[in-house]
Amino acid sequence: MQYIVLIGEGDLTLDSVKRLEHYGTTSSHDVPGIEERYWVNYGDDYIYYDYEVNLANEYEAGELDVIPFKSPSFIVMSYSSEERLLSILRQDNFLKGIYVDDDYGNIVPIEEFIARFDEFLGKRKRQVILSDKRRMNSISRRPYSL
Repeated sequence: MQYIVLIGEGDLTLDSVKRLEHYGTTSSHDVPGIEERYWVNYGDDYIYYDYEVNLANEYEAGELDVIPFKSPSFIVMSYSSEERLLSILRQDNFLKGIYVDDDYGNIVPIEEFIARFDEFLGKRKRQVILSDKRRMNSISRRPYSL
């Protein structure tokens, strides 16, 4: 399970996420027994949204200086599929004006995160395709034995 942190002004809450239309879902609901967690099921993969009240305390001095919010709110978005994450963030109705912490030292506006993540996934797919082509080429050069 991987995650990013959505950072917005103080009015960013789980209700902000619940009000969204989650395209392609099979179900979505609060998770019983876990306060401030919302689960969105897409069948083969899923997303958990966790509202974190005190997450600002986990950041080191200066890390949050890049965000423009006076009273930031934090939602941890845990995902099981990178492709699904990207498709959700690209939805025309997804949260606007927020920042994303990718947990690799980058806190950027959501638009920049989407562009970087899309580029990352594209490069990785190209590497897999090249690797598969090289493997197929090496197999096709092997002498056949009867």
